[in-house]
Amino acid sequence: MNPIKVIIADDHPLFRKGLVTALEGFKNLNIVNEAANGKELLSVLSKTHCDVVLLDLKMPAMDGI
Repeated sequence: MNPIKVIIADDHPLFRKGLVTALEGFKNLNIVNEAANGKELLSVLSKTHCDVVLLDLKMPAMDGI
């Protein structure tokens, strides 16, 4: 079975790093990219395929909604 590809979008770098660290222990998950806001996420999504986006709803520049 292929690992689930995940992108994390959150404006707090420490929180993103914590999520990456927490999820690294799961063999069936692969963090493929990160984004600091909604605009950056759209750019990342145009270049990176993923199965799941862990998305913060309140971010600068463009929120998660």
